[in-house]
Amino acid sequence: LDVRRNALASLSLVLGRADVASMPAATQNALVDALIQATQDSELPIRQLGAYALGLIPSESSRQQLELLVESTSEDATVRANAAVGLARSHSRKGLPFFQSVLKDAGAATAGDSRQYADLVTLRNTIKALELLKAELSDEERAELSATLTQLAANYPDDRIRLDAQEAVQALKR
Repeated sequence: LDVRRNALASLSLVLGRADVASMPAATQNALVDALIQATQDSELPIRQLGAYALGLIPSESSRQQLELLVESTSEDATVRANAAVGLARSHSRKGLPFFQSVLKDAGAATAGDSRQYADLVTLRNTIKALELLKAELSDEERAELSATLTQLAANYPDDRIRLDAQEAVQALKR
């Protein structure tokens, strides 16, 4: 497990810095096929990293798998979050319901619930992904998301989240 997890983490770092579009098609296809297999692994950390890495490769096959993952309510939340962010990177709205759910849960944590939203990384990535999707959102959706983000910016217990929410509100207005 550790070897596979570390290999996927390293691959994710390389893909995040690489110009994937300039890779030969055969290399891209082989990577996508291997990462799709990783997203179906029995080990949760492998599925999580597989979904993250798959979201770094813009292809029809990766998009299809990411859509399946984000829509699967039986899948782990981190796998779904990584899939949703990967879709947002390619300007797909398919992860929007997941992002809205994350914001709703985070808003509940600020509205009288004394516990903070459990996964700050997912919340932070959700906020950043919404900025990537701004051109794909209707005026009504941007207004609704801005209202939710404004509440997080005012009330959320974590300083970094408040700042990210403020920046996202400004980005959604541009």
